[in-house]
Amino acid sequence: MKFNTASILKMRKVNLREVVAAILIMALGAFATWEGSRYGLLAGSRVGAGYLPFWIGILLMVFAAILIISELFSINADPYDAAEDSNIPFQGRSFFVLVLSIVVFSFVVVRFGLGPAVFMAVLLSGFADKSLRVWQILILASVVTALSILIFRIGLGIQIEAIKW
Repeated sequence: MKFNTASILKMRKVNLREVVAAILIMALGAFATWEGSRYGLLAGSRVGAGYLPFWIGILLMVFAAILIISELFSINADPYDAAEDSNIPFQGRSFFVLVLSIVVFSFVVVRFGLGPAVFMAVLLSGFADKSLRVWQILILASVVTALSILIFRIGLGIQIEAIKW
């Protein structure tokens, strides 16, 4: 019995969501690479402003290509049933809370500084997970706030106020 690639692909169910997601990641990588190349990769003997976005875009495109190839050409004894994903409901509350936490961070960081902005963002985003208790979210927000101030303000020396009075 002969096997060729076309017959193998016909036998196997392809997870279309995964392929579309990989294509979107590849498009994001292409955009980052294009934008990074517009800023210049090298400035004399120093790294230019576009160096990091350029190479992150390249990595995104490579990983997306690997995802697409592995999804289209993998042969499993128990193929993945793409219909299982269709039963997962949209998590509207989680999506809304996470977007809200990003928006709150962007407004609070300008008026009140890094510490309150990180605390509010982590506090709000903690409510996206129904399994976390309030005291756990408060501890998480406190620890992440302290670490962000230590890393960005003290460690990296970024000129942003920890707390504005």
